[in-house]
Amino acid sequence: MSRLEVVRSLRKIEADQVGIAERPGNDVKYNTAYYGHRVHDGIPPHTSYAWCVVFQWWCFQKAGIPTSVFPKSANVFAVRDWFKEKRRFYRTPMVGDLVIFSISHIGFVQKLLAGNRIQTIEGNSGDAVRRHTYPADHPGIQGYCRPEYHKVTRPITHTHGKTEEIVRALPRLKSGDQGADVMRLQALLRANGQRLPDSQREDGSFDGEFGDETETALRAVTGSTVADDAQWAALLGV
Repeated sequence: MSRLEVVRSLRKIEADQVGIAERPGNDVKYNTAYYGHRVHDGIPPHTSYAWCVVFQWWCFQKAGIPTSVFPKSANVFAVRDWFKEKRRFYRTPMVGDLVIFSISHIGFVQKLLAGNRIQTIEGNSGDAVRRHTYPADHPGIQGYCRPEYHKVTRPITHTHGKTEEIVRALPRLKSGDQGADVMRLQALLRANGQRLPDSQREDGSFDGEFGDETETALRAVTGSTVADDAQWAALLGV
């Protein structure tokens, strides 16, 4: 793939996420996808789950970009040092770079603006995904990581904006819930290879009861006991 094609795809994925916010305690779909289950600050004690890097990892994964081009890490400075070791850390930006801030924060350079400014998309910015603008040489900016997009060889696969809207519209389901949405969840679990003998009726339909069997099947497929954005997306294969 050309660098232009990869960056174009990644810009769209990042832009589609603007406005998505976390629940209290850094409970957000990007963390769920990264850790394989829902997380919350303080569980276990003294842990926190800042997600500015995790958000970038999620977007890169959606774009089909391997970890040989952008590493799986939740640590800003570990990512910075990874790029430094590859001699891919610069003082001036290009569209598609990752900007590193001295406050241990990271953003995606979406645009270069007039007057030596950049427009970024950042996760975990005020507890949401937001756009910002800065002088490219702002004193709080340490530099710019430049992924080797030209090394992405497989076709770009990302969720279309319309599909994202559908996934977001699906409800959050947990143990004890009932109804048609649980039936839809159970059908997707069955389609993903899970057997639900106690929940599936003789006619092939499902009982719509989110009990232990459904919870176990959901954990087996997604690593989570709750069906939220990331889990619906995994079950739908998007």
